[in-house]
Amino acid sequence: MKKTTTKKLVSIAMLAAVSTALMFIDFPIPLMPPFLKLDISEVPVLIATFAMGIPAGIAVAFIKNALHLFVSTTMYVGELSNFLISVAMVVSAGIVYSRNKTRKNAVLALVVSTVVTIIFAALINRFFIIWAYVNMMGLTEEKIVAICNGVNKHVTSINGYIYFGVIPFNFIKSVINAVVTLLLYKRISKIIKKQ
Repeated sequence: MKKTTTKKLVSIAMLAAVSTALMFIDFPIPLMPPFLKLDISEVPVLIATFAMGIPAGIAVAFIKNALHLFVSTTMYVGELSNFLISVAMVVSAGIVYSRNKTRKNAVLALVVSTVVTIIFAALINRFFIIWAYVNMMGLTEEKIVAICNGVNKHVTSINGYIYFGVIPFNFIKSVINAVVTLLLYKRISKIIKKQ
């Protein structure tokens, strides 16, 4: 039992380290708000979820964001947002995948988690994250809209930011992370299970 726990903790730590490193390799997407950066740091989170379950996926997401706090430029709001959205992704993917651990079900789990992530990201941004940015960073909703409007003229309100920023960004990010996860999961899970 102790050996299994140690193996699991080592696997979580390794995946969290990779996820943290990947979080630093980010880039903007054209026509998206400049503070929404694309990265593939959710791939290790999803791999942990598929290989070891929902708690492992949440642990990797938590560690990744906790370590990123040391270099935060968002007064920790960005990391909190990333963590909460990761949890929605992990729970939805983990529930679906745990019922039948096949490639077909992994695809279904990633499709479901993409839909859940997009809806959750839109809601949490509209009702909490924007409020947090306004209160923690001293921004106004108008300033957030102006920043977004500078790269996408369709963003003329906070709802426009949600429709033309948050939703398409999370769709793109979720699909890319899902595809990379599908390409890597079986190979990496074999390594995790051999440890």
